[in-house]
Amino acid sequence: MPHTERMVDRATRRNWGAGDGGADEVAGGGLKEERLFFGALPKARVLVVGTHDWAIEQAAVVVEAAGCLVLRCHEPGQPSFPCNALIEGRTCPLDADFDVVTTVRARPLGNLAQSEFGVICALHHGMPLVVAGVAPARPLGPWAVEQVEQGGDLASACERAACRAEPELAADTA
Repeated sequence: MPHTERMVDRATRRNWGAGDGGADEVAGGGLKEERLFFGALPKARVLVVGTHDWAIEQAAVVVEAAGCLVLRCHEPGQPSFPCNALIEGRTCPLDADFDVVTTVRARPLGNLAQSEFGVICALHHGMPLVVAGVAPARPLGPWAVEQVEQGGDLASACERAACRAEPELAADTA
């Protein structure tokens, strides 16, 4: 699905302007869809991956504290393979939809860790990438729309990255 169509679909599923403030469940993953009050800005839906589970969980806490919804390729403490896409009863974040993918790098690896493979899937689907942590430019720097050094504001970077596509949505739906 082209990026702009995905944005329109995302707006439709979120029922922008529904005005009831309720939440709906997404089948299989326990993820909540936000129903936003008319005129409210949507919070980002962030796929969080990283080099280590502890780094992923620390980032998830920060992003959730900012009001964003966190999605994962695998559950905390579980192996990164098989991912949620391959486990019966779970939902792949690509099927649940999200606005931005972030990877949190706890060490300066020259290649992707297995637990970061969700970045590849997300990039293939045209999603913006935020890279955070130790040596964020390596090896994903060329694809990152935002890079966050250790101690930087990850939640704001995710919101900025998610908003970069929003003007396309407004132009497509006008």
